[in-house]
Amino acid sequence: MFLLRRRDWYEQVKNGGLEVNLSNKNIDDERVEQIAEALIDPETTVQALRLSSNNIGRIGATAIGKALESNPCILQSLNLSWNAIEAQGAAAIARALERRDVALRTLNLTWNRIGPEGAVAIAKALEINQSLHSLTLGCNKIGVEGAVAIANALERNTTLQSLGLRHSLLGAEGVTVIATALEKRKDATGLQSLNLIANDIGVKGAVAIAKALETNESLRSLNLTNNNIGDEGGAAILKALEKNKTLQFIVLTDCGVSDDLRTQMYRLVESNRV
Repeated sequence: MFLLRRRDWYEQVKNGGLEVNLSNKNIDDERVEQIAEALIDPETTVQALRLSSNNIGRIGATAIGKALESNPCILQSLNLSWNAIEAQGAAAIARALERRDVALRTLNLTWNRIGPEGAVAIAKALEINQSLHSLTLGCNKIGVEGAVAIANALERNTTLQSLGLRHSLLGAEGVTVIATALEKRKDATGLQSLNLIANDIGVKGAVAIAKALETNESLRSLNLTNNNIGDEGGAAILKALEKNKTLQFIVLTDCGVSDDLRTQMYRLVESNRV
């Protein structure tokens, strides 16, 4: 009976159409191996797979990573958020991203305990990857080490458009290195959306972001919710926005910024949408 149930996961992916949602299904590593097998079946048509909130660990992630490396795999969107793939699992996914023929465009690894080591592996893959458009790594405690690796990747990568790093323990130091990367990439081919919710960036981090905004021409959306930048940090960003003509959305909820400053900033970015 158990073997039949395992086979069901294979069939659900193989015959599930273009989008398959298997979130909250109590899927463990053994069962995800059947899913990985389905991904490399030439008859499988799935392009978007959601496996959020399951019991997938590093073994299951390794199986998925190997499937992504396979030529028949046409998966474009993978959501593995709220599992526990850890650094080893992230490294397996990273190896797939290093292949120039990988189809994956959207990857969500939120809350997977990948830590700095896992972030470094993903970042190194981003230096050569030319397919990924959206990457979400929030709630993984990647810290400054992870931020440095991602910043290095951002200086080289020309295809990533959206990056999610909420609750990543970046602090002012981590955000500064990412901001520096954005400052160096002044052209319009760089990152377009950046989520930095709850990273304790402080005034120093806000000033670094402001400096980047003065010259960066790619960023369209910036979320700084729940960061303690205060009016001093807000004033620095406001001054930068007076020069920036490309940022169209900014979120400053729970940042300790006065209503007056926020209103001025919102008006400036709104004018960039015209």
